[in-house]
Parts: sequence; structure tokens; C-alpha cells
Amino acid sequence: MALPATLLLLLLPLPVAGDPSQDALLFQAPQGDPEAVNLGVRWGSLTPTGVIHIDLSTVTSATSSFEFRTRDAEGPIFSGDTGGGDWFVLGLRRGQLEVQLQNSVTNLSAAAGPRLDDGRWHRLSVSSEGHAVLLELDGAPALTLRHVAAPLARHPLPTMRIAPGGLLWPPTRLLDPLDPAMDGCMRRWDWLNQTVAWGQGSSGGPPKPCFRTLLPGSFFAGGGAIFTTADLVPDPPAPEGGWELVVELGVRAPSQTGLILAITDANTSLVLSLSLTPTALTLRLDQGGQLSLPLPPGCPCPVDAVGLHVGPASLSLRLGAQHTCTPLAAPALRLRTAWTSPHGRLHLGALPEAAEGPGPFQGCLHGLQVQGQELDLDAALAKSNAIWSHGCPGNGGHRVGCTCP
Repeated sequence: MALPATLLLLLLPLPVAGDPSQDALLFQAPQGDPEAVNLGVRWGSLTPTGVIHIDLSTVTSATSSFEFRTRDAEGPIFSGDTGGGDWFVLGLRRGQLEVQLQNSVTNLSAAAGPRLDDGRWHRLSVSSEGHAVLLELDGAPALTLRHVAAPLARHPLPTMRIAPGGLLWPPTRLLDPLDPAMDGCMRRWDWLNQTVAWGQGSSGGPPKPCFRTLLPGSFFAGGGAIFTTADLVPDPPAPEGGWELVVELGVRAPSQTGLILAITDANTSLVLSLSLTPTALTLRLDQGGQLSLPLPPGCPCPVDAVGLHVGPASLSLRLGAQHTCTPLAAPALRLRTAWTSPHGRLHLGALPEAAEGPGPFQGCLHGLQVQGQELDLDAALAKSNAIWSHGCPGNGGHRVGCTCP
């Protein structure tokens, strides 16, 4: 049976548990769901989570399937290529499945199906019929690609690479630009009845577990993310005298003392901070303003919406139905300068080592908006690998997670 090369790119297997290679440890889940592997192992590298090499002469099956789960709306589920220049990507864009491929027969990009970034497990099945590739989602037909490849019988059988969780080449080679990182998990795969050796990998850090249940938000396990403040200023900015800083978010965390967010200036000096203590939520401004609200009694996990507002003459903080504000003796000029400067930084979850302030935060932040716009952690200037950008553990999903109902 001749299989299209593009189909094989979609059907190649992941390493099996127990592979002796150290890189294969990426595909084991020491915590959380023991069946699943996390594709979002590290941030800031264009290399995929790992690379597998396979001899196509060993392929005998035309059908493969796996389960996939994510709250990430964009990124590659996996990519693949051959030495002859053919390549293939299966990914998500705006939460919808997308196929991109390039070979001697065609170049195409096609999307199909409902949004999959809902935090639920979905089963994908792929099969080959002649020159066509058939994709099923949760047992229903989702996409059919016809005349997209010549049978392999007409060409020498190459060795092929498959790369879960990333791209094998620069993103500029794609037909349509795609964020190169995917924060998602895969499990229960059946890949052409193949057993393959682990060829190459790039860890960048220890493996991440896949939580048993996945809630909206971003999970911080002691690391931080950094944004350039000037990138978050509205365009055009507010008129003179009408400047303000508005932040909205939800917090879910165990009892602790840790930094939720901060703004630093060009000297990495703390200008504003919002931090959590075991009993209160506190907002501090370097020019003397400070507000604090007690956490809800009987539960160490604040789940209400948090809001902060800094204007030319006032500072306010909200936690659920609680609200407090204070006038400022002097305009928040240092904050305004840091916020609009190209050297100003917004920190989430932790401060850089050079800055003095609260320790790192451990828990979930969700619904994060700055100046009325949703903040995407994929757009960060820098981000710790100790952050799950697109999901938080549910009850019992992680030993650091909150256990409140």
C-alpha cells in the first residue's frame, strides 16, 4: 500500500514510555495525568519539544489517532519534513484545526472544525485513501484533502522527522504565520503500529505535568513573566492630565506571601506592586500610596475579581465586593514615566533578581486585562518555564494548586 508523504508526517509516533534516552523523559508525566505528555515544555526556543526519526519503509498502517487538550488558541501540535524539502504542520489557529503543507505537488493551508481550545480532551484520527488525507475529530469527519501528494511508491523512501510541540524550521517558512509555541497535552496515541527510537530532543528544563483537570487562566509555579510597558499603552495615549492605569484579573492561590504584579523603571526599581499575603491583598505605590483589603474569611483562596486603578490624583483597589481608595498627595509621575518609557517593565508572578520586593507567587491568574485589553503571555518579553500560560489545575490537579471549591 502506498502512503502519501504528507499523511505520514501526520501519523508518525511519539516515543514510548520507558525509552532509555534522557530526552525521552520529556514524554513522561511525573505528576498530574500519568497518561499524557506536555508539549509546552519550554518558552523562548524555536526548537520543538523533541524530534523523532523514522524509516518510512517500516510503515504498514494507514491510520493513526491521539487525544489532544489545550486552552491555547494558536500553535503547532506537531510538524514534520523530509530531506527533499516536503514539510507539513498540524496546528491550531483561533482555536481551530489548521493544516499547512508544502511538497512537489501542492502548497496549501486549510482550516476546519470547531474550536478545540476549550480545555477538554478531543480525539483526532487521520487516515489515507489514495491521494487523499482524511481527518476526523471526535469520530466525525472534519477535513478531507485530495490530490495533495504523490504515492511514495514513485519515490525513494526517505527518512522522515516528526516534531511534537513545535516547528523544525523558522516560522517564516510557513505559508501563514503561526505562533511557534503550543501549550497543550497529548495522550492515548496509536501511531501506525510503530515503535521508534528517540533521535534528538531539546528539553530546556524538566518535564511539565499535564494536569488532570484544566481550568482557564495561567498557572505560576514560582516563575515570572515580563512585558515592556510601552507596548501596553493605548494608541493614541490618553490626553495630558487624563493618564490612568487600569488592571483587572482573578486570583486563585493557596495561602502565601507573593508578588502578583509589579511595574519597574529603567533602573529596575519598584514603582508599583500588587502582592498577596496570607490575610490580605496589598497595593503599593513608591510615592507613598498604599491600600490593603482582607481576603475572604474561611478560605485561603481568593477567587473574586481583583481590580486596581491609578489616576493622576487617586489610587484604588477592589477585591470582589470590597473596595477602597486613597487620594495621592502628589501625581504618580514616576509610575507614568515608567509606564510610557521603552525601558519600563510589567512583571507578573515574580521580580528579577536585581529588584527588591515580595517573593514569587504560586497559583493561578485568570481574566488578566491591562487598559481594557486581554494580556497574552505568549506575547511576553521573557517568561519562565515554571509557567503554564494557558491553563490552571483544578482541584487535586497539582500539589501547589488551590484546594478551595
